[in-house]
Amino acid sequence: MTTKMAKPCKTVAFAEEQKQLKQELIELLRLQEAPFEPNVKTITLHELDQDDRKVPIQELLPRIRKYFTVRNKSLFYPDKTKRVHLTIVKYLMKEEYNVINKFVIENGVQTVRYFFYPLKKEVV
Repeated sequence: MTTKMAKPCKTVAFAEEQKQLKQELIELLRLQEAPFEPNVKTITLHELDQDDRKVPIQELLPRIRKYFTVRNKSLFYPDKTKRVHLTIVKYLMKEEYNVINKFVIENGVQTVRYFFYPLKKEVV
């Protein structure tokens, strides 16, 4: 009887690549400090929808599929999703940040402002 060795999960096998990909995403987003809230980052949907941010984020998709365990169908079928770049941001940032959105009007444009609250890491 032969025993198969268990394949390490992607979280363990690609931990460094995942960390690097998340850092690259943060740099692409160019998040701003939220006013009146320390350690909170923010971006509007209007800013995120600009092509200079949207296209590079969407180009990360093949690497995300390779290095992350993806269960979100919209990441497999980007043609059927309205804002794949927003899905990517929420998917990758959920382990590091609590993402909260608020509808706002800025400069006469109705948009959504996303706030990224850092999650507190538990010490084991």
